[in-house]
Formats: sequence, C-alpha cells, structure tokens
Amino acid sequence: MNSFKIASLHRGKYMACLLILVSITALLASKIPVSEIIRILIVLFSMPLILFIGVKVALNESVWHFTEETLTIEYAATTQVFTRSEITYIRNLRRSGGNLIMIFSAQQPTYRCWRNKLFQSEDDLSEMQAFLRNQDIEYYDM
Repeated sequence: MNSFKIASLHRGKYMACLLILVSITALLASKIPVSEIIRILIVLFSMPLILFIGVKVALNESVWHFTEETLTIEYAATTQVFTRSEITYIRNLRRSGGNLIMIFSAQQPTYRCWRNKLFQSEDDLSEMQAFLRNQDIEYYDM
C-alpha cells in the first residue's frame, strides 16, 4: 500500500470564512472616520491575515491510500473509497493557491479535492503524481 498526505481544504468553510471576514473588516473600516482611500487600504492590507485565518479554519488534511484494488481518501471525519476499476481518470488542475484534484468515475459523481499550498509545509503531492504516472490509472496534470 502507498500512502500520501495531502494538505487539503474544506472549500465551503474556506469561502464562507473569507466572505465573513472580508465583510466584517469592510464594516469595521467603514466606521473609522478617515478618507475612503484609507479605508480601502485597511481592507486590502488585512487580506493576508484574512487568508491565513481562512486556511487555518478550513484545513482538512487528507491521506490518500492506494492499494491494488482501491483508492481510499481519509479525512479526520470522513472516508471516501473508490475501486480502481470504477475510476475513469484523475485530473490535477493547478490553481494559484493550490490544486483541484478531480476523480472521474462512471458510477459516481465527480469527486473534488481542494489541495492548499498557502501557509502549509510541503505535502506529498509530487510523490503522488510520480506514483500515478506509473499506475494503470489515467492521470492528467494540467
């Protein structure tokens, strides 16, 4: 069995956290009695802190286990299992803050895993990519 630790995010929590924190920051900045440009700068300069908090709140580490018959993705609260025969292909799309890894299957809806590389130590994605290239699973790195 081959296992790879991937720094993934719960996308819904991440987006909700960003929206809430940007809204709160903008609301607080609007109450400060300074010019509009200063208010905009306050919100802009708070974005790195907002991103950091969003990543930490939505962190959802996953461990991907490959066996001869299955791919198992384990999160802290859930586990997703695919048999290798039902996987049509895996697509890795690079994004500015990480990757979107999609598993296409004829039997199940497309499964999406959001990998994060912001404010994270190095994970095992490059090793997993090398492993997938040598397997009988169709793999696209885009």
